[in-house]
Amino acid sequence: MSPAAKTILLVEDQPDLRVFLSNLLTADGYHTIYAADKDEGLQQSREERPDLIIIDMMMPTEQGIRLYRSLKKDTDLNSIPVFMLSSINKRMFFQCHQIQKQCSTKGLPVPQAYIETPPEAEELLSLIRTLIQPGAPES
Repeated sequence: MSPAAKTILLVEDQPDLRVFLSNLLTADGYHTIYAADKDEGLQQSREERPDLIIIDMMMPTEQGIRLYRSLKKDTDLNSIPVFMLSSINKRMFFQCHQIQKQCSTKGLPVPQAYIETPPEAEELLSLIRTLIQPGAPES
């Protein structure tokens, strides 16, 4: 790993998907760290200050959504880009987010990126590059 490698936190409860994402990101030059649930994800975010956080929205007991809310309400962490990963279709996710935002007194920002599982490797990497390396050439 190069000293300038960007760090990505993967918050994913499914070991197979976590291994796939980690291998993909490591092969593309990123440093990956892991968390299996909301509490571990929040702790890793505070300790490691990653350049990007990828959250599985569908973790049990709404942990993905709760982690996202916690990150965006934390003044020390809310500037870290968040990438949501889910089996829910993108259109449905954003419709639900809009409804929740309208019902909340303080709406949360929309995640910087969203992709359905299983992710296509090149689409995933392209979105990540856009989020944490603005202006970087596409490969």
